[in-house]
Amino acid sequence: MFIKKAVLALALLFAALEISGCMRCAEDKKFGEMIVCVRDGFTDEPIRGALVVIPEAGIETVTGPDGGTTVLRLPIIPDAEYEKLLPANEGRVTVLVYADGKTPYLLLYARVREGELRKPQVLMFPSDGSMEVFPVCEAPGMSWCEELARMYGNRDGGRQEGYSVLPLRRRSVSRPTAADMENAAAMPSAYAARSLHKKPCPSSM
Repeated sequence: MFIKKAVLALALLFAALEISGCMRCAEDKKFGEMIVCVRDGFTDEPIRGALVVIPEAGIETVTGPDGGTTVLRLPIIPDAEYEKLLPANEGRVTVLVYADGKTPYLLLYARVREGELRKPQVLMFPSDGSMEVFPVCEAPGMSWCEELARMYGNRDGGRQEGYSVLPLRRRSVSRPTAADMENAAAMPSAYAARSLHKKPCPSSM
């Protein structure tokens, strides 16, 4: 009888330790937030009912009347390749977007930052058969890029002779004119997005 009670007590103790460990792991996980805003690449109108999939988080949702999703809570998943170069205080996820009559949109390496609400803009174009998917890769944050440039431009504690690293400056982007929109409409869908300025999602303001 004593042995049975001892075994039961040990089993309960191990179970309690396992639950406690799982709770600590959950607390240690970091999360960021994201609103995905989907618009027509030619008309700039919001696309309602677009399917947004984020495989890493097991998320499948649809956009509302303003083209935006609800606030999505995403885990911080560091990118192993970037971590080899320079650790970054952000994670990466994949965002896939589908809409009727549109070429599927694939946003690779979308940044996720702890405690920050990000609002990536998605421009979708008609499925005209020119391409089966519209892939876009998001670069790391500007501060990470600047630090990486300085690190490799300042090897061995000093710059090479005749070589210097200048601060990177952000470029302003102006709102496209009607002529810009007409020119974009004449381009293949693979290139049209490059000439359009992305409009903020109303729901994410």
